[in-house]
Order: sequence, then C-alpha cells, then structure tokens
Amino acid sequence: MGLITNVLIVAIIAIVILVAARSIAGTAPQQVTSAQASAEVKDFITSSFSGSTVNVTTNITPSNYQGSWHIVAQAIINGTKVCPSYYIYSFDYPRFTLVNNTENLYTSNCVVGGIQPNLPYMISSYPVAIAMSYDAHIPKVEAFISRYGRNAVDVYANYFRSIALNGTNYTKAWIINYTMPSASHYVVVVLNQTVVQDRINGTEVPAFNYS
Repeated sequence: MGLITNVLIVAIIAIVILVAARSIAGTAPQQVTSAQASAEVKDFITSSFSGSTVNVTTNITPSNYQGSWHIVAQAIINGTKVCPSYYIYSFDYPRFTLVNNTENLYTSNCVVGGIQPNLPYMISSYPVAIAMSYDAHIPKVEAFISRYGRNAVDVYANYFRSIALNGTNYTKAWIINYTMPSASHYVVVVLNQTVVQDRINGTEVPAFNYS
C-alpha cells in the first residue's frame, strides 16, 4: 500500500471521526441557564391555555440529567374567576424538552382533586377555596352568578387564622368574596379550612348578601 493511499485512508478516518463528533454534539442537550429554562416553561404553559389568564411560578434545581434543570411549575388558570384551575407540573429541561408530568391537579372546572368520602380535607390554596365555595351550592352565590354571568363575576379568597365579621369570630377560615365591578353589592362566603365532602359548611355573611 503506497504512501498516498495511507494518507488518504488517514484523512478519511479523520473526517468520519469529525462528522461523528459533530453529530453527537448536535444531539446533546443545549446548555441553558436556569432563567432561560424558567422562561421557556412559563411560555409553554401560558400558550397551552390560550385565551385564559395564567399565573405561573417556578422552582428550579439542577436536574439528575447533566446539563438540564428540574423545574416544578405551579400554574393557576383564571385564578379570580368562579372555577379556577390549579396544576403542579414538573419538567427536566432541556433533556426532555417540554414534555412534563402532572404532579398534582388541585382543582379544575370546580372539581377538587384528592377529596375522599367522609374524610377531612384541608383547603391549602385560594383556587381550591373558590372551587369549594362554589360547590357548596349556596343559594345567594348561585343567584349572584346567575344574575351577572359566570365569566363576568370576579372571586377572591383569603385565609385568616382569626377574623371578626359582623360580630362573629371565625378561626382558621377562608373568606371568599364574589364581586362584580359594575355591581354595588357582593356576596361573602366563609369556609372552614378543613371540610368533609358532602358536609361543606359554607356560611354566608348576611350584611354583604344582596337581595
């Protein structure tokens, strides 16, 4: 085998190695910062619920997959409406791109996840408190929504360790306020922090109810 032939073989081998190296590099996860990863996840979730008001917060730690981030994303959809949704997603980005796992579905379409018959359930988030108050089928809440429309009514929920309303003291309670920007009245509902399915104790606060 001549010298020229040997040189050609070595050159071809070098080219093959170079192409293979570039190919491997091209399939490796792209290096991204935690801020970039968070922004990608937030944009993805927001676009998945087009037309809705979406609030996304993320917690980011280094992933078990080299060069990636483990992202736990809390997504609240239409958080100030009658039936908000509340999800927890997890991602390993960019290793698995934007493929995700649903870690928890707290509530969607006013159905609360995790409730079991005859067992206590602790309300730990405002979207769940709103969903629970609607599911209690309180007559004046239903009348208020019927009057103004489900999409037009705004709902706000806040937790209080102790609060006095109209001379009544409440402890460990959620206060849910159904309101309408153009209305001169609103409805307030009090829910115990811990409830039991089929025995949800939604209390109307009389001074704020409309008639």
